[in-house]
Amino acid sequence: MLLALAAGAVAGPALARSHAQCPWRGEGPVLRVFAAEAPWREAFAGPEESVLGAPVDWAAQDVLVFALGQQRTLGVTVAAEPGDLAGTGRHTRLDVTITRPGPDDMVAMALSRPCVVLAVPKRTWSRVEVRDRTRGEVVWRGRPKVRR
Repeated sequence: MLLALAAGAVAGPALARSHAQCPWRGEGPVLRVFAAEAPWREAFAGPEESVLGAPVDWAAQDVLVFALGQQRTLGVTVAAEPGDLAGTGRHTRLDVTITRPGPDDMVAMALSRPCVVLAVPKRTWSRVEVRDRTRGEVVWRGRPKVRR
């Protein structure tokens, strides 16, 4: 699913896309920030268009990857929408929706690596909290590694 904000908007992600099999191989749960194209190309096999569905303006945007890590089923997903990134300066919060199969749901028993990738306006990344809006709990908190 590709989501986009209107041109000129300053709050929330400019682009967001969820992946059942994250194209980034980092362990999760983890949040990483890519602030330049070179580290992006080192970490990902393809261009940002193949991951986000559109090119990134590296002069004006950072790319966030929030990965849940390896899951035992294809039924686990993580998603974010425009406006889910809030705060500036010292504290930033990203609200995500993590969907897990219920106890009686039929699921494919296959390993998955769900993540959401966001292109957002550049900012200073100090402390970030990722909160699952479904359960109301913090799933990651800390200072993200910024790859420049």
